Amino acid sequence: MSTSEGANEDIKTLDDPDLIAERRRVREALEHTPPCEVSPELRERWWQLDDEFMRRARAAWERVS
Repeated sequence: MSTSEGANEDIKTLDDPDLIAERRRVREALEHTPPCEVSPELRERWWQLDDEFMRRARAAWERVS
């Protein structure tokens, strides 16, 4: 992803299983990388994935409540 906006668009096009798989992949990469070696891009990707995951979870809860 060249921009965070492009990364957000990419994330929004993922279906739920793919979003969860990508979130897991990035989380595992973060867990196996020393904190001082985590790239800003990987950290930003995590936050974008987490934001989209939470957005979808909130939307699902709103539909059932």
